[in-house]
Amino acid sequence: MFLQKSLALWLEVGDPRGLIFAYTHLAAVTLTLEKNEEALGYAQQCLALSIDAADRWSQANALRRNLSLSPPKMARTGPFRPIFSPDQVTV
Repeated sequence: MFLQKSLALWLEVGDPRGLIFAYTHLAAVTLTLEKNEEALGYAQQCLALSIDAADRWSQANALRRNLSLSPPKMARTGPFRPIFSPDQVTV
């Protein structure tokens, strides 16, 4: 909920760095909640913005999240391990 409000505020302000931050964390939280389609969308938004901003760290982070979601199953692969269980996190 707070991250979605943060995203709405960054969209209103139009700050790319704030949007990258919001999309990065929304991708992480939604991935933890196993909302894989939604997480992929946030990661792709983060990647597009970070490419435009020439932010290599955010590009790498977005790609890591993209690659941890493999279509069509959208199953987790690689080293990603959620810190919290889905019942401990709210968006």
